[in-house]
Amino acid sequence: MKFVEPAVLAYMFGLLIALIIFYIWAQEAYRRASSRFAQRSLLNKLAPPNTLRIRRVRTLLMILAVLLIGMALARPQWGLYWKGKKAKGFDVWVALDVSKSMLTQDIKPSRLLAAKAEIKDFIKNLHGDRVGLIAFSGDAFLFCPLTLDYDGFALALDNVTTASISKGGTSLAAAIEEALRNIKWADVGERILIIISDGENNEGDLDKALEAAKKEGLKIFCVGIGTREGSLISYTDEKGALVTVKDQDGKPVRARLDEKTLQNMASQTGGLYVHATQAAFGLEVIYDKGFAKLKKRAREETLSQSYQEQFQVPLAIAFVLLVLEMVLGLAGKREELRGRPAAGTTAGPGAGAVTRRFGIDAARGR
Repeated sequence: MKFVEPAVLAYMFGLLIALIIFYIWAQEAYRRASSRFAQRSLLNKLAPPNTLRIRRVRTLLMILAVLLIGMALARPQWGLYWKGKKAKGFDVWVALDVSKSMLTQDIKPSRLLAAKAEIKDFIKNLHGDRVGLIAFSGDAFLFCPLTLDYDGFALALDNVTTASISKGGTSLAAAIEEALRNIKWADVGERILIIISDGENNEGDLDKALEAAKKEGLKIFCVGIGTREGSLISYTDEKGALVTVKDQDGKPVRARLDEKTLQNMASQTGGLYVHATQAAFGLEVIYDKGFAKLKKRAREETLSQSYQEQFQVPLAIAFVLLVLEMVLGLAGKREELRGRPAAGTTAGPGAGAVTRRFGIDAARGR
């Protein structure tokens, strides 16, 4: 058994303690008030034998009813059952360039960090769409398989760095081939790959990879990141110093955005190309305009375990206890009327003294 709103139990427990304390105080106040009018032995003789017992039972029933109402408000659940759901959406692969050129700071704080932040915002728009993560530079590697667990995807994304792929360079072909190897065609609708890169391709056979993508119906959407005029590849090291990447000859390396390559990839496969800027990264444009033309398909039914709501049980028991408390209240009043001395009679030894003490004139019937 579990409670959906466990915090309610804490509040109801506090209320229950307050009720118990109030009951103890009320009983003590009643005892002190009664002792002013008569001795305890005389009061016991005058009071019906079951009155005090009924009063205590009624109090216990009331406390139990409050406790059960609190349990109902906390929404107890037990009893597992399988719930079927027809999933509907896209299968989206995100291929992120992690080559050294992504350290360039022409988009703050860097191309790579900006891309990771935008991808996290992008997956918030996905509802029922599976998403997978590929990191690539000179080679490509699957970091997260297709999943509906967006938190798990974000965790995998956090672990991606420029050191994630050991082989240097940039191979757009490797990213496409990795997506083709991992997509499960049996239960998807549209086949989507989003490539985030500066487009400088210097590894692999891109034309061959594009032909395979077209054959399988893989639509490629590209986000070109970086400035068209290019910028030196630099990054901030652990000491806070700005470091510039240099080639084998010791010359600073300049990373340029190759839009033509990225545009060609998108147009050949029926996708869309957008240029990322500091103000607008472009993933929202891809989702709103690019995905809008595609049709979602229902996947095979998925089953999940769920608990059954059982708040009705404690609520019903509390209702029964409250009704029983009312019935006992009526019974207690009848008991008091039965045990009250009739006019002109006595109720046993000492009754006359008590009658005189309260100023009741038996002869007048009051």
